[in-house]
Amino acid sequence: MKSKSLVVFPSLILLLAMLACNVPSSWIRSVAPGGTWYVDKTGDDSNDCLSATSACLTITAAVSKALTGGVIQIGSGIFEEVSTSVYETGLYINNQVLTLRGTATGGAPETILSGAHARTTVRVTGSAIVIFQDLIIQDGGGSSGVSHGLVIEGITGTTAGAELTNVIIRGNDHHGLLIYGRAPVTLDNVQVLNNGNVGLISSGPTNITILNSTFSGNDGGAIVNNNGGKMVISETTISDNGSSAISNTGDVSIERSTISGTTGVGIIIYNNGALTMVNSTVAANSRSGINLANNGALKMNFSTVAENGEYGLKLTGGNIEMYNSIVENNALTDCFAAWPTVIALWSDNFSDGTCGEPYPSPDPYLG
Repeated sequence: MKSKSLVVFPSLILLLAMLACNVPSSWIRSVAPGGTWYVDKTGDDSNDCLSATSACLTITAAVSKALTGGVIQIGSGIFEEVSTSVYETGLYINNQVLTLRGTATGGAPETILSGAHARTTVRVTGSAIVIFQDLIIQDGGGSSGVSHGLVIEGITGTTAGAELTNVIIRGNDHHGLLIYGRAPVTLDNVQVLNNGNVGLISSGPTNITILNSTFSGNDGGAIVNNNGGKMVISETTISDNGSSAISNTGDVSIERSTISGTTGVGIIIYNNGALTMVNSTVAANSRSGINLANNGALKMNFSTVAENGEYGLKLTGGNIEMYNSIVENNALTDCFAAWPTVIALWSDNFSDGTCGEPYPSPDPYLG
């Protein structure tokens, strides 16, 4: 067997160093080139996979042959990968830096990675850094009941990371996307749809950026951010999910986004979690719009909380600052506040009076 030489490019060294410092995952775009490896439904795993006419049949085979920084170019069709080393796992990527690029027509992905409801569809571990483009990740499942669509998990002393662009994560039996450890992750134009539990769970002190994306139809809620994780959600629609749309004990910033139609509470902030919301709307959720408890912190600016099924803001502990925002037309009252909640209203805020009276604006540009 011929040995493969490892070529490390300067930009790749820089990328790995930044990820080790937990820099936001948008920097993952700078992965160095390492050749292109092809996968097609008409391929053969005994091929060298270095051209479209000598493609591999499975993604697993191409990953095993690829060099650091390589691109796995995958044709259209359904690919059901099966790991021989990790229980109930499909495609397994460990300690590699790769791009998985599917095929798309008119922006619609035609490459499907399926767990066949028998295993986690894709698992990224160790120090792996993976860019996912133009893919559908679906049908994760299995007898253990804890298999998911995509799992990204860094181990002690390492940082896995990922960037997803034009990706759909749908129809998985449990969670759509599960992130462990310090793995920085960016989602750009990603749809997380109709998963059996939560759409996205972050279970570590990481940085997650969600841009121009959609979360809908997830039975256990759209997003759970735990254990001090930092998350930015921008220009994203979160609608018609079960439970609570967003549950946060970390630090979340929401801008130019909408949270609506949840069967439970729109947003829950608790256990020292913090939420900053700008130019966003929380509306038409079956229970309260936002629940704040257990030393949570909420800051709203130019935002609306309206037409929710119980309270607009249910405040049972923590503190809130509200600037130039609207809280109105909620079914019970606009605000329900219980000790020890501290409420500071600045400038022009509108409600039924249950939220208190505003102070003069501390910022001359706001009032």
